[in-house]
Amino acid sequence: MANNSESNYVGSFVTTTDIWDVTQVYQVEDVSPAMRELLIRMYQNLNRMSLVLNTSTKGYYDIAGEFVDGNVWFPKPGLTSQTSRTPAFRQEIRTVLNLPQNGGGFALPIGITNTNHNITINNSTLFTQIYGCASDTIGFNYFPIPDTNIAIQVNQTQVVINNTSGINFTDCFVVLSYLQN
Repeated sequence: MANNSESNYVGSFVTTTDIWDVTQVYQVEDVSPAMRELLIRMYQNLNRMSLVLNTSTKGYYDIAGEFVDGNVWFPKPGLTSQTSRTPAFRQEIRTVLNLPQNGGGFALPIGITNTNHNITINNSTLFTQIYGCASDTIGFNYFPIPDTNIAIQVNQTQVVINNTSGINFTDCFVVLSYLQN
């Protein structure tokens, strides 16, 4: 599941390939069989902990950029041991946007709002979740996004939200979850 190419994303991610190889323990000389067995069990337990950590969903929502959230998706359909790319589970990446308050002090005014998402989108990008929440802390109105009155879409550079609710929202959060392979 883990590979070093995912290290450019922020997140609680522990590499499991090439680091916890128990065959290295067998190559150590001048170690008693009991010590060798203890080291092997420790390596195996550390590997298990890494796998559990990497596949647990992280409740971490930061606006600092891309984050490996721990959700793991099935291998890309059509890949086999015979194709140029081998089938592998895919890590989900999360980006959180906090729409800034702009003219009039509203993060999500009535009408269409465009916000850059700063995600590199190509033909391998697949979105798994697009959602958010709009809050009006003056009139105490709170809407999920999407909603009957608030539509959301993502294009190559921006998140586009169409607010037809008649409410100017003071705060708005958007969560984008996606695969990059």
